[in-house]
Amino acid sequence: MTGDENEFELLRRFSEGDEDAFSGVLARWEKPLFNFIYRLIPERTEAEDIEQEVFLKIAASAGSLRERARFSTYLYRIAYNHCIDRIRRRTVRAAGTSFVSLDEAAENDSGEKFNRQVPDPSDLPADLLRERQETKYSVETALAELPENQRAAIMLRVYEDRPYTEIAEILGVSVPSVESLLFRARQNLSKKLK
Repeated sequence: MTGDENEFELLRRFSEGDEDAFSGVLARWEKPLFNFIYRLIPERTEAEDIEQEVFLKIAASAGSLRERARFSTYLYRIAYNHCIDRIRRRTVRAAGTSFVSLDEAAENDSGEKFNRQVPDPSDLPADLLRERQETKYSVETALAELPENQRAAIMLRVYEDRPYTEIAEILGVSVPSVESLLFRARQNLSKKLK
């Protein structure tokens, strides 16, 4: 993707028959989108399936997408809806659900890896390391127990660093509703972690 070509231009070219144009969209968004989906649906295979469904939907609507919002808003909105559909289809949550580490390496929009954990855990005494692991597990458990909309709001704000206006568009709510979701999510996390 050249510096002056945005995703909408690439999608327009793709809809006109330029098969390679879609690879520019994939190159930019494949990793960030997977990270987002995987934090909502912490099962690799299912997250990969959802990611593929999202890109297929984007490809199918390539000619009709208009630049009324940021491309990331469209992308994350579709992904969020797919994730919520999958979550709602589950009738029983399996005990011992796998969790996504809050400190495992993530990638930013440009594909650079970064680690959210500040200190190196190998430098910590064993009792402090064990305490941190217990805390990490407690936080992951508490996050998994949040309602889907609160969890998505937290993930978009904390992990994706999306502005409130974009979170509102992705979740299909108002900005004050996003503020409320984040407030309630933090309250719920605080209660669960006490």
